[in-house]
Amino acid sequence: MLRRLTLAADTHSTKARQTDPQRRRGLSESLGFATPPAKSAPPTHPASPQSVLTLMKGFIAPMFSRYAAIRIDPIATVEGYDYPDIQETARNLKTKTYLVFIDEALQVTFPDSPWFGYCVIPVAPCLRPPYEERGVRPDMCIPICPNKALPLGRDGLETQPTFPFDNCYHWSDPCCQMDVRVRASPDGFDDDTSIKLPPAQRIRMSRFIREDRARMRLLREHGVDESSPAHPSLSQETTGTLTQPGEAGPHTDERIEAISSSSLVASGCASDGPGDGASLADAQGREPPAGQDNQITRATSVCESYNSSEEYEYELSPLVDLWYDLPGHLKQEEIPNPIDLFVEREVLIRLILEGQSR
Repeated sequence: MLRRLTLAADTHSTKARQTDPQRRRGLSESLGFATPPAKSAPPTHPASPQSVLTLMKGFIAPMFSRYAAIRIDPIATVEGYDYPDIQETARNLKTKTYLVFIDEALQVTFPDSPWFGYCVIPVAPCLRPPYEERGVRPDMCIPICPNKALPLGRDGLETQPTFPFDNCYHWSDPCCQMDVRVRASPDGFDDDTSIKLPPAQRIRMSRFIREDRARMRLLREHGVDESSPAHPSLSQETTGTLTQPGEAGPHTDERIEAISSSSLVASGCASDGPGDGASLADAQGREPPAGQDNQITRATSVCESYNSSEEYEYELSPLVDLWYDLPGHLKQEEIPNPIDLFVEREVLIRLILEGQSR
């Protein structure tokens, strides 16, 4: 009986200690012990629907092997150079929205990065204009389904989901790619909305590019094209001036100089091939050859010169906004020729190099 009473008393005492913190604190203070403050539950912050969506579907940076629309922000690209003429030229630069393929990431991605480095390959709404000095012919390109115009009889690349435009090509010319800085998006990049090039299709694209570049080398070094296609109409489509819908206008020296301002550094062809060590400044004062080949050279040579430099500067890469929603940012008849993108980039590099020299 005594044992049952003792157990009952102990049970009551335990419950009292568990349910009466005020009494426990008073007893501790009377015995001279300090009572630690009661722990409060951590505050809860309900996640917004947008942040939950970003966590579930989005990535902090774009994925590679995706197609996207990009637009250069010229003012943000040169914001580190607070010179009135440079800032004014950047404000006056009229940029377009371009269709590109995200080829590869150039750096490790961190969540707090203001931008992410990528190599992108512009996608064209037309065949590549010929460039005999580089061994480039119009059929050196790869169609993207549902494009039915098939140079060399190549079936188009099949994307997932289906590509929204039926007039697009990848150009095989190795100089037709560029590095960009993609500005971080507060909502992330929803990969579920992207158009992807599956691994098997990317392998096909790489094989076609290798074939075309081997032809370019033979044409450049020996004037021989062992794979010359029987498509005489292809050359006829691209020998005229670039003035058709979706194509660029001529890029003359006068047009570029008018854009970039006479007070800033002007240059001709910086390089005629990768790895020759030429720079944009080295080309200053050269008299470039006339004609359409020069238009292509001027628009693309800068990437070959500074990408081959040992001291690569991300600062020379344009800052761009990027979107996965292609139909929301581009109409098929308004897809620009990639040459315009390289001209925009060339103007900005001139501004940056001029700012660095001051």
